Amino acid sequence: MTGTVEYLGESKYYHIRLRDSVKTVEHGDIIKLPLNVCKRLWDSCLFVPDLVTKKMIADFENQKVDSYHVDGRWEGEDVFLIGAGSSLKGFDFSLLKNKKTIVINHMITECPGASALLFFDREFVNIRKERIQNFKGLIFSSMRSGYRSNTKKDYYYSTDLRNVPDKFNLGLYGKRSSLAALNLALVMGAKRVYLLGYDLVPGINDNYAYRPLTNRLKANQNKYTKQIYCNMRVKEFEVFNKYKHKIFNCNPDSGIKLFEFKNIKKALK
Repeated sequence: MTGTVEYLGESKYYHIRLRDSVKTVEHGDIIKLPLNVCKRLWDSCLFVPDLVTKKMIADFENQKVDSYHVDGRWEGEDVFLIGAGSSLKGFDFSLLKNKKTIVINHMITECPGASALLFFDREFVNIRKERIQNFKGLIFSSMRSGYRSNTKKDYYYSTDLRNVPDKFNLGLYGKRSSLAALNLALVMGAKRVYLLGYDLVPGINDNYAYRPLTNRLKANQNKYTKQIYCNMRVKEFEVFNKYKHKIFNCNPDSGIKLFEFKNIKKALK
């Protein structure tokens, strides 16, 4: 049985030894290998499998997947997405107690009691390993993050850059965690979705609602506040147009104007 993995190591080359041959691959190369080799390479955190291979590995490990019991899991519930925008500075997250919440990336430091955590990149995993290990809710990790776990509360997703899937086993839309989290809320059956910290406002001096811990995160802050970058990211939300009747933005100053504004106090009633 064979599977497919993509090499995402940071070094230019990596040598895979298969019997008497050596295969050289570069970052981004996609290769087919025996399933047990795919599993070993995924464990190394240098390779990630596609979703079909992930399911085969899960079955290989006697782990029941069956769409991960995600589709419709929160049917009819209001779901609150917690982004990293500075509009959430000073927000009282205890107001969201007993609500369905998805916290995105580093905002786990501000809302550790969320219902679910979603993240996308390897840097987050490297910085927040302990936070992830101690998180009690559901965990949704991009295949590309290098995160590896077999617990019943940990799920993996691939990314779809063309469509908004309505089933989790087809992956989640977008190349950013903010988009994937919105797709996830819809897949889980949310009646209404409320966006918190989805700012994308150019020119502000403080872009995050948490304190960046690395120089790279601080450098990104300058990039994220540029007009051209904000415009590009706002445009990415247009694929959710057919769902906009159930999506609300809780920041009146947000650059995302596709969704109706809803005051968070009214949303919580």
